[in-house]
Amino acid sequence: MKKIILLLSFLSFFTATEISYAQAVKDSWNFGFGFTYPRFQSTDVRPQEANYGGYLSLQRNFTENVGLRVLANYSRMKGRIGGFDPALNKYYYTNGTRVPSMQEFMHTNIISGSLDLLYYFVPCSPVNPYVGFGVGIASEDAVWPSNVVNPDAGTNTTSQFNVLLGSEWKLANAWNLNTEFGFHTTDAKLDGANYNIRNGVFGSDADAYVTFNIGLQYYFSKGAPSKYCDLYNGIEVEAPKQNYPSVDEIESLI
Repeated sequence: MKKIILLLSFLSFFTATEISYAQAVKDSWNFGFGFTYPRFQSTDVRPQEANYGGYLSLQRNFTENVGLRVLANYSRMKGRIGGFDPALNKYYYTNGTRVPSMQEFMHTNIISGSLDLLYYFVPCSPVNPYVGFGVGIASEDAVWPSNVVNPDAGTNTTSQFNVLLGSEWKLANAWNLNTEFGFHTTDAKLDGANYNIRNGVFGSDADAYVTFNIGLQYYFSKGAPSKYCDLYNGIEVEAPKQNYPSVDEIESLI
């Protein structure tokens, strides 16, 4: 009997929690932070796996579905220097010998700031997927081996275009877990090679990289509760109160 009572209590708590989490608000502010896993994409170096990064974000949700976010990100991506056509190969050691294919490593440090527009599909659900796009500025620092001659390596500042796909997972009244995949297009100097023989987005010579973010969001300001979720969960109509006669009153009429 005690086990049944505990099970019913747990189910009641879980149901109440899910209902309370599903309540959306008309507008809100949140602060986010977390980890980033970045990776080269459409570049002239072979992507490696020893990459890491982190991010901070500030977001304003204007409605239940639309938000605008400022995100600052640091990423460190590692790559292996590939071989090029002899007519294009201009990478030599300081002693004059040619750099062999796939024998040397480089890495890029990138610090970016982006302004992204997000659209949420199901704001009343505990799991709320979204899509987004945005623009930003990126400072790229392509670090090649010190004994390799490459005049194109170094620091460069450029614009960035973002395409995003993510989800918010409700954890508590003010806390969400955020997971996000991003595709970011920059210029051709992301990897320190000032051309892209692999062809970037839409056949251009631009480099690109991808990111996977996982972190937390804290909603420090919320507007009035939204009626959007009332429609989502169904509308309840309260029946008017009736004063029914008692048994004694009915018997007195017989």
